[in-house]
Amino acid sequence: YISFGFNNSSVNTVYSLGYTNPFATVDGISQGFNAYYRKTNATNANIAGYSTDNWGGDTSFGIPISEDNRVRLALGYENTKLHLLSTNTIQHYTDFVNREGSSFNTVTLTLGWSDDSRDSSVLPTRGMYQNISAKVAVPIGSLQFYKLRYKNQWYHPLTDSLTLGLNGNLGYADGYGNTTELPFFQNFYAGGIRSVRGFQANTLGVKENGLPLGGNLLVTGGAEVIFPIPFMKKTLKSFRLSAFTDFGNVYGSNQKFDASLLRYSAGISAI
Repeated sequence: YISFGFNNSSVNTVYSLGYTNPFATVDGISQGFNAYYRKTNATNANIAGYSTDNWGGDTSFGIPISEDNRVRLALGYENTKLHLLSTNTIQHYTDFVNREGSSFNTVTLTLGWSDDSRDSSVLPTRGMYQNISAKVAVPIGSLQFYKLRYKNQWYHPLTDSLTLGLNGNLGYADGYGNTTELPFFQNFYAGGIRSVRGFQANTLGVKENGLPLGGNLLVTGGAEVIFPIPFMKKTLKSFRLSAFTDFGNVYGSNQKFDASLLRYSAGISAI
């Protein structure tokens, strides 16, 4: 597979090129290469004021363990130029730049494991998907940090038309070695259509000057009952509705997990 990507919005400008061979060996080991340039204006994503220019790439291998299980290994490089905005300056950001600088070269190693028993990756009705990943910025780069993630999706048919779906997402990250804290532009964020629906994107968690800062601990999850559009089950098979409830938040490095700080929402969604 060869892919070319271009995205231009108020938040991101992205150019990307990718190549994947799903059967690089007769044993089903996949190999991929990716290269990209990305310019991000965090303020337009409801995040405290900064912007970044990134370019880099990675090479990855996918190793099948069984029919449903796969291990992923990746080596990546990224060059980051960080720009703080003159307005709405966050003191924590200024302190980080004064201490670490504003230009970074990062080399990362990623190890991941996934288990996918869903009957469909697009419109599942039964089965489970889970993924565990660990990403480490190694000491040969400008910054040293690590990010741990766990994602889970579970689906179970209630009737011929109704499907129960549960999901959870956990993340933890921190700096190590010469980097005393997680770089703020690597923070987790919550809120929005892909995490806690009903809240504006990226707006949960600690704020300063009214602007979200994100955090190094992420906890989100939810439950939903998925059903076809009434009277259009056969004509719109690729479009479904769900009644959902979501919860979640992000916590800063000086916070511990506190269930009372979790935010909740409920509503109707189109899938």
